[in-house]
Amino acid sequence: MALNKNTKDKVKSLLVQFPHLRDSDERLIATYWMKEAGSKDALDSMTATQFLLNFVSGAYTEPDSITRMRRKVQEENEELRGKSYYKRQKLESNVRSEIRNL
Repeated sequence: MALNKNTKDKVKSLLVQFPHLRDSDERLIATYWMKEAGSKDALDSMTATQFLLNFVSGAYTEPDSITRMRRKVQEENEELRGKSYYKRQKLESNVRSEIRNL
């Protein structure tokens, strides 16, 4: 449970600090891992092989955990939702109509 709370707090902090991460799980994960590595320079000096070995050994938070916490944080904090959320909401009624017509 502490891991989830810690992950949730970190994700929320990143979404507040960097609004462009609200619409991109890939950028959010990359930024999250950069923070875990210590800095961008730490990742820059690391080989791909070393990164992958670190990843499989559990040195970095699982991507699914990060994205799950993003969804939870955005569910609880509407102000942290990205622009794509509102675009999807606008299209929702059209999609529902199309599905019903099928």
